[in-house]
Amino acid sequence: HPFSPRKIIIATENSVYILDLEKIQLEQIMDSKNIKSLALSNNELFVVDSDNHLLISNLIIKNFASTTLPEYAVKNFKINADGTKIFLHSTSSQLGLYNRFNNQLSIIGENIKDFYLAPDNKRLALIDNKNNISIFFLEDYEGDTIHKKNSSGNLKINSGEITTFE
Repeated sequence: HPFSPRKIIIATENSVYILDLEKIQLEQIMDSKNIKSLALSNNELFVVDSDNHLLISNLIIKNFASTTLPEYAVKNFKINADGTKIFLHSTSSQLGLYNRFNNQLSIIGENIKDFYLAPDNKRLALIDNKNNISIFFLEDYEGDTIHKKNSSGNLKINSGEITTFE
């Protein structure tokens, strides 16, 4: 559970529950046929089911929203901490960035095997089907180098050492 150490979220194939460890009480918070994947933000639970529905449950005020994702076969997904950016990994190895407020999907990567969101929620590490690693910048970034929003760079690794970042 994202904000209560005395609660655990339990998911089955068709339902999601919250188990209160103090009260030993089980509360069903969502049901859907064939849950494919789920993720948590700071205060919301997100579920994608086999019918390509995105189900969202606010764990604080306990409201619920549902939308059908654009034609896109979701394999798995991840969400940034505040729940505003939803990264959808398709069965055809595309990576999409879904905007839940305007129901728009932007493809940000092709031939993606896996991806990881940085703890600062400003960058994505993308691993393609040939095990190449690239970094996608979700917003303007200033660190050792400066990168513009929606730009990316590739890591060149030789013998375990990063030799260049282009």
